[in-house]
Amino acid sequence: MLGNDTACFNDDVRRELNYESDLPDQALTGEVCPWNYRNVQNEDLNTAELLHQAMSRNTRRKVWIANGSFDLATPYFATDCTVRQMGLAAAVRGNVTQTVYEGGPMMDRVPTELAKRQVDAAKFFDPTLTSVGVR
Repeated sequence: MLGNDTACFNDDVRRELNYESDLPDQALTGEVCPWNYRNVQNEDLNTAELLHQAMSRNTRRKVWIANGSFDLATPYFATDCTVRQMGLAAAVRGNVTQTVYEGGPMMDRVPTELAKRQVDAAKFFDPTLTSVGVR
């Protein structure tokens, strides 16, 4: 599955976003895996504080969270609650966009939702791509 998803991602970013890179894919290399969870053994992995720090340091950082409405691994309401409790300053709070799609964790397997997500992705990425001259 990872190979298929990687191929689709690479095709999409090159064809739709005009992104080109000669960097090798690092999805399954020692540069990425295995991940080190020593700092969170026997507890839930929570990256909200790291995201809070990153958004506070770079107040222009934008984050788009796409949830599947039937995703039990990352439920929408838990995501929404986490974002609200991150304690982001008012200046960056509006930089978080959340979108919910029909389906579970593989929401892109529902053709109508994939089309909606493509429109939403364009709305999210186009301003940045335009500002750096990619679009």
